[in-house]
Amino acid sequence: MTNTQQLTQGKNTVQVVGVLAKNNLKQGTVKQGKNKGKKYINGSIEVKVSDHESHTLNFFEMETFNSGAENNAYNNLLTTLNKHNISIADIASGEAPEGAKPTVVRVSGGQLESNDYYNTKTNQLQSFPQATGRYISKVEPKADGTMEKFGSRFQVEGVVDKIQELEEADGSMYVKLSVLNFDFRGNVVPLELTVRGAGAEFLAGNASKGDAFAFHGELRNVFERKEEIVEMEGGFGEPTVKVSQISIREWLVKGGKPLTNEHNYDNTELIEKAKAEREKYLASLEEKAKATKPTPKADNNLFSEPEDNKKEVEAGGLDMSDMESLFGDM
Repeated sequence: MTNTQQLTQGKNTVQVVGVLAKNNLKQGTVKQGKNKGKKYINGSIEVKVSDHESHTLNFFEMETFNSGAENNAYNNLLTTLNKHNISIADIASGEAPEGAKPTVVRVSGGQLESNDYYNTKTNQLQSFPQATGRYISKVEPKADGTMEKFGSRFQVEGVVDKIQELEEADGSMYVKLSVLNFDFRGNVVPLELTVRGAGAEFLAGNASKGDAFAFHGELRNVFERKEEIVEMEGGFGEPTVKVSQISIREWLVKGGKPLTNEHNYDNTELIEKAKAEREKYLASLEEKAKATKPTPKADNNLFSEPEDNKKEVEAGGLDMSDMESLFGDM
């Protein structure tokens, strides 16, 4: 067992390419604490990757780091904040110039997270999976006129904490994985992944709690509504309309492999300590929430930013000194 006192940071990256559907970024100023007077940009954007699939990416960037150095990611977001990147919603509302088309964008520098907060209306701790971004860039056509393929991808490294073998409607087996990723401070970032097909069979037969893996895959947030005309038989009257809906929200693993020994994920003592620290953090959210103000009603979309998690930057602010270590462009 290694003597390292902190767990190695595991890879955790997200990239999404598609049409900018909505722009909910906003600019604010810290009202109190050591960062009082500093500007920040937070909020979310929605990126449409197909007719029936879109992804919400959440952002938070300070104008400068604690050192006073300029934050390039903040300046990058100003382009979208100032409507230089045009969304589908801008066109629909008439806010875009006549004849404008929505911008194709690439979101990078983000990661998969668990968004935790205490809801004082329900008196329950809530945890929502969310994807973040850091940079938004405009995607131009290639030399041959084609565009970069739309879609999403992620890469994560971590320790398997739980494996569930489940059954699809057609009787086939799939796997739900609870994976412990670790940030640059060695803190736990719990992630819920889905594995199907040959990957599910491999993990069911070869993976156990405590095993370290590197995974890659895609975000899925599919919603499709279908209407089918059903003709009347043996009776009279107009045909009826049968409505069906497909809704899929998951982080789908497309491949993976066991991690080699350059990580210290065999250190069970450090892993248990990190899990205990997370439990302390979660327990502290109730006290903090009740000491401030009631939380609004939660958003039912598990892959969007919960309405009651739109926090102000509070006294003391956030520690941005290590921000370049936490976030990096892909």
